[in-house]
Amino acid sequence: MNIILRHSLGVALLFSGAVYAGQLVEISLRSNVQVRHSQVLLGDIADMRSADTTLLSQLREIPLGSLPRTGLAILNRSEIERWIRTRTGSQKPDMHWAGAERVEVVAQSQRINGSQLADAAHLALENWLSGRSERSEIELLSVPADFSVPMGMARIVVRDPGDAQPYSRMALWTDVYVDDLFVRSVPVRFRVRAYRTAYVARQDIGVGRAANETQFESRQVDIAPVNGAAIPTRSSSTEPETQWRVKKAVGRGDVLVKKQVDAAPMMQRGQIATLRAGAGDLTIEGVVEVLQDGYLGQLIRVKGAASTGVVMARVVGPGSLEMTER
Repeated sequence: MNIILRHSLGVALLFSGAVYAGQLVEISLRSNVQVRHSQVLLGDIADMRSADTTLLSQLREIPLGSLPRTGLAILNRSEIERWIRTRTGSQKPDMHWAGAERVEVVAQSQRINGSQLADAAHLALENWLSGRSERSEIELLSVPADFSVPMGMARIVVRDPGDAQPYSRMALWTDVYVDDLFVRSVPVRFRVRAYRTAYVARQDIGVGRAANETQFESRQVDIAPVNGAAIPTRSSSTEPETQWRVKKAVGRGDVLVKKQVDAAPMMQRGQIATLRAGAGDLTIEGVVEVLQDGYLGQLIRVKGAASTGVVMARVVGPGSLEMTER
């Protein structure tokens, strides 16, 4: 079965305005041709003779189509002749054919070394990890196989992993272009260690318990096994100490990850807090019992220590509330 060239649907007449009808041209097809470009011209596959050099120049530039991605095409003489008639219209010369009945067209190729892809992917991964860890170790698992691409300006583009987090095993996709045309994609696989200072539990902490930084030590650990989900430590001692409520048990020696805790509420049910209520210049302050957990700015239910009445108050700070409505 013949592998044909790809043609565009729009066909412009090559000899529009020229008078070449009846001009003799001898066209001898070659049986095997190698080309350095994807667009195949008549001059690539045939030797031609004519007394009219202008006619020869124009015939040689007739495009026959683009090579398929396989880089191989087989053309029959009848196909080539029919295509030339389409391109020349009523001004077609008198063509005498010789040579092969069909032509095998092969694109000249160049080798892309798998090590080139590995080096490009390694550099890209190293840069990507630098924004997500304090240091990293990258091990190439296997060098991609070498492969051939058409001749031209080859370019390797490594896809950015984006907003993903470090994993113990990562694959970066490399895309190969030749003369800005996409050729193929190849994955490059690595083993990754990404180190960052994180919280490591000093003891077991059960579900529902309150937790704070005193129950953890801060040390540099590999965060790749937990897919980068380790909770980062405070960057400055001036930042307020973090408080959590455990929603998934934490074992001694575990790296604390985001799915194990929620931020602890500023007010907790059963806590005694100070309530301030004001009207004009008059401010009343009293002690109340907190009836539900609450975060900063949230309205929660409270009741006076010596009262059964429930009021709504807004959390304005640790142990501090303001009454906004009854």
